[in-house]
Amino acid sequence: MSEYQSTFSIPGISSQIDWGSMADKLLEKARKPIEQWTAQQDTLELKIGLFDEFSASLKSLRSVVSPLKLESVFKAKAAEFTGLSGVEANSVVTATVDASAAIARHEIEVTQKAVAETRFSAQITTTIGDADVSGSITFPATFQINVGGRRADIEVLTTDSLQDIADKINTAVDATIDPTTGEAYGEGLGVTASVIDNKLIIKSSNTGLGTTTSDWDITRGTGTADKLGFTAADDSSAGNFTVSYDGTVYDEGIDFEILAGTDEIRWLGVDAPPAGVEYTVSYTVDSNAFTLSGDTDLINLLQLDSNPTDPRIAAQDAEFKIDGLTVTRSSNQVDDLLEGVKLTINGPGTVIMDITQDAEQAVTGVQDFVTAYNDALDWINVRLSESTQEDAEDDFSKKFGLLHGNSMLWQSKSQLRMLMTSSVTAKYSTKTGSTVLGTMASRGLSSNSTFELTVGVRTAQIEVTPSDTLSTIA
Repeated sequence: MSEYQSTFSIPGISSQIDWGSMADKLLEKARKPIEQWTAQQDTLELKIGLFDEFSASLKSLRSVVSPLKLESVFKAKAAEFTGLSGVEANSVVTATVDASAAIARHEIEVTQKAVAETRFSAQITTTIGDADVSGSITFPATFQINVGGRRADIEVLTTDSLQDIADKINTAVDATIDPTTGEAYGEGLGVTASVIDNKLIIKSSNTGLGTTTSDWDITRGTGTADKLGFTAADDSSAGNFTVSYDGTVYDEGIDFEILAGTDEIRWLGVDAPPAGVEYTVSYTVDSNAFTLSGDTDLINLLQLDSNPTDPRIAAQDAEFKIDGLTVTRSSNQVDDLLEGVKLTINGPGTVIMDITQDAEQAVTGVQDFVTAYNDALDWINVRLSESTQEDAEDDFSKKFGLLHGNSMLWQSKSQLRMLMTSSVTAKYSTKTGSTVLGTMASRGLSSNSTFELTVGVRTAQIEVTPSDTLSTIA
């Protein structure tokens, strides 16, 4: 048996020819273009990776340039507070300001912050039926929650727990009848309920009283009562009514009465609008505060009106003075007093608020730009000057020198330097109005006017034009 010499050893007519070696060389020659193409592909993929790095560097530079185009960055303001009443300034008021805020000093004296109406029930661990040990409640029992002209009927069963009642309150909608459709409005009440430590907690969704006045046009019916279109508050102090028709204002208690806790007005005598006409009812009510009515025994059991352990938290507005001017707001977030300033009322006390120029944004923005610009140029310079590394085995080393002398990098470097050294022409515009305060023309001033300001023995004439705002006058 002959010894095996080559995979491609082919015996032929002439034993002097090594057919196997010849075939191996032919195959090796055929594989060389593929190997070259593979090497070129690897090189191109490495170059793509380098250009991705370059693109990321330019994107980073662009991201830090963009803020520098904003006027607000260079006109940014900051609010600094100094406490005067022996308390931390942040516990009294904080503020956020934007570039439109005027540099000034203000004294702020907070009397009270806005608070949401909150009721706490007695602690009940059983069902309501088991808690009614005296048996005074007739089930199903119903109580109403009245919130600023809205009313929901909460039906309580003997098997209900406090959590069941809370769930019913959270899903309750306004049962007040819309006179135009004859159907309930079905809107949310603006209160939330929860159970903590086996106590039902009912809380208004909004802080403050939220005093509002609404006008309703009511069509006079043929009977003694008409539907109002809203539910009158149970507490007479929580709502005021004005009823008028054709110049006549009617007297509550003499000409009409409002049935508290309902959506009805009842006429008491002959002095009433004629049937079929529309008369106007103006209703002023604290729309964020709520009252309870309905089954007295149920309300007493829950102690929602008279809990000695956790008394009711009454709704109250935020009250404070700014530079001596008394201000009342339902919310602790106040953004309509000073242009560009949003105050947050936190608690009683007195502070000095200084609105100053905030250079930090501009300085930080320029520093970030310088860093990104230098990083981009450093990357370009390294790639343009680095040499190819011989016998490189890993991809990191194989990248060296691939962009050596690259024309696109040279061009990019030149353009970046030109952008840094070229002059820039900027357009500026003058703000003539104020979104918050408005111009004097919007307040009724039609021509130039002058007022006199006297301080001691000194007097100054201040000219005011229709295009002036309170800010320009100041």
